[in-house]
Amino acid sequence: MLSRTPQNVKVLIEETKQSSQGVKAEEKEEEDDKSEKEGQKAKKVKKEKKAKKEKESRSESEQDQKHASFAVVDDDHLYVTKYSSSKVNDIMDSAKLKHRTSLKLHDWQRYGYYSTFREWRDKDTREMEKLDRRHQRGDTSYAQHIGVEKQAKLVIGCDRVHCDDLSIEQFVEKYEKPYLPVMISGLADKWPAIKNWTLTQLSQGPYRDLPMKCGEDDEGYSIKTKLKYFVQYLHSNRDDSPLYVFDSGFGEREEGKDMLTDYEKPKYFTDDLFSLVGEKRRPPYRWMLVGPERSGTNVHRDPLGTSAWNTLLRGKKRWVMFKPGCPADLVEGDLHRQKGEDNEAATYFTKVLPRIRADEEKKATPDLGMIECIQYPGETIFVPGGWWHAVLNLEDTVAVTQNFASRTNFPVVWKKTRKGRKHMAKRWLDKLEEEWPDLAATAHRLNKEDSFEFIFSDKSKKKKKDKDAKKKKKKKESMMSMK
Repeated sequence: MLSRTPQNVKVLIEETKQSSQGVKAEEKEEEDDKSEKEGQKAKKVKKEKKAKKEKESRSESEQDQKHASFAVVDDDHLYVTKYSSSKVNDIMDSAKLKHRTSLKLHDWQRYGYYSTFREWRDKDTREMEKLDRRHQRGDTSYAQHIGVEKQAKLVIGCDRVHCDDLSIEQFVEKYEKPYLPVMISGLADKWPAIKNWTLTQLSQGPYRDLPMKCGEDDEGYSIKTKLKYFVQYLHSNRDDSPLYVFDSGFGEREEGKDMLTDYEKPKYFTDDLFSLVGEKRRPPYRWMLVGPERSGTNVHRDPLGTSAWNTLLRGKKRWVMFKPGCPADLVEGDLHRQKGEDNEAATYFTKVLPRIRADEEKKATPDLGMIECIQYPGETIFVPGGWWHAVLNLEDTVAVTQNFASRTNFPVVWKKTRKGRKHMAKRWLDKLEEEWPDLAATAHRLNKEDSFEFIFSDKSKKKKKDKDAKKKKKKKESMMSMK
């Protein structure tokens, strides 16, 4: 043991000092290493974020290029008013009075939407574009959105994909089986309808004299007018909610039979099981649409559980969709429509829908499952069966749509068809046993599970016969008035 002499104490102090300096040096070195690692980590994170942003930017650019590949033929500058304004006004005024008998002609412009609509449209379009960008980047989750947990989102956008990036198998697995809407571009790029269905061609070309349904009377019978007159009305009207060509028989008339060759069923929707019963017996399933700005369809579900596709050739459409199972009085707007407001699409989108959204936002667990989006020219939207949806034409539009029963949605369609269209369902089942025995077996299994039997009475047959005769007579009278 060293004695505590001044010299020894001095040595100990010096050793302790050196040891302390060594520890500090080690600690500083460790801190420097840690700081360097953190700096490298921060640089790596920054680099990854930059790469991700560049990737998203490239992806958006690629999608924009694919979207822009659809060449809209805009020949509006060639359009000229060829028909007497007084004659066209008389024809369309007559159609309006038949379509909405509760209104006088001046009531069609009572809300003044003509002067306010475009300001609302521009603001709404900006909001929808922001929503769409967030959705495409994955900022919202469909699984969270439709749930009832607190993180549920009230509104999301619609998936968008180019047909080159979506195989038929992928479409079935990702969208058709789980019943999810999707917007697909690129399917109509080579359709002759791009050139043949412009507004100028429809009013002055070979289809100009084609009678088209633009409304219904109080008994549900079609109100028709020739395309050439309707397009002139489209260009000149100032109605709040204009008449809307929504015609299912365009391909059956002599003047319009060539229209069926102007487009083709997209590759994802070639299943057409109702075709087994024949064109005359099957429900209406395809429609040509010519919609003036501010026209549209109010909230509804497509018939018999069928799904639908809708391809837009001109203009822009605004969509809102609600998941199956939502209360009808809520999504249709009955709980939010104020006194004096009609149930037309323009009123629904500009006034009623914002109130529905505002009330849902107050809830801790909004669960309407709303999908909102804009459809652009060249895009095809898939609407699964059972989804409530409404559509508003933001601009003058031309489109074609079809409903279909496929192998995927067959169980749902069968249950609704056997109840709503008994006679046709029985014939359908007979044809399925010949052509698709596996689907026929599914139908029989569902019937057995539900204890369902086909029972027909003579009274129901007579009622159907009388209804068909009355409809035939009304159609004949309508055609006579067109001459």
